[in-house]
Amino acid sequence: MTGKQDVHGQQHAILGIIDHGSRRLLALTAVPNKSAWTLLGYLFLAIGRYGKPQAIQRRAPAPEPGWPDAAGSLAGN
Repeated sequence: MTGKQDVHGQQHAILGIIDHGSRRLLALTAVPNKSAWTLLGYLFLAIGRYGKPQAIQRRAPAPEPGWPDAAGSLAGN
């Protein structure tokens, strides 16, 4: 998940899904928001297209304060 600013200064979220073993880019798309439901939807679309993965790894920037990180502790605490 990353973002890109357009010429009008508006920030757009971009989601990339990569197969770890082959390094194949499965999805690279602008998403309307970064909600969990939206991201899960795009993940499920990729799973529907390419099949169920053996495991899922998340690579993302540090979570916002108040959101749990990968270890389950709250960021900013």
